[in-house]
Amino acid sequence: MNWDKFIEIFNNCEIFNNKILIKDNLYNCISFIKENYHYDILKEIIAIHTPDNFVELNYHLYSSIDEENLYITYITDNSAESVSEIFPSAIADENEIFDLFGINFLNNKN
Repeated sequence: MNWDKFIEIFNNCEIFNNKILIKDNLYNCISFIKENYHYDILKEIIAIHTPDNFVELNYHLYSSIDEENLYITYITDNSAESVSEIFPSAIADENEIFDLFGINFLNNKN
């Protein structure tokens, strides 16, 4: 693994046991995790409207090899990078979150 790249990508994140709070570079973080770790399945993206008018996007990744879950949280007020190129199944969740919360997923094919 390229440790310099790891430090560059996760420099502005908060990491807890199996949860990562990403403040920017959502696409690069998720891509790096998929390429360098065994998290090969995106189970779901959950959106939660917070009291301070932000939307918390929770990405639930799963490793079918290690049988472990990883949760990635990204907080936004209006947009996020689409991860549908990394996990094609993300398109359905991103479209639904757009319809319900108005979050624009940049580079979403729909």
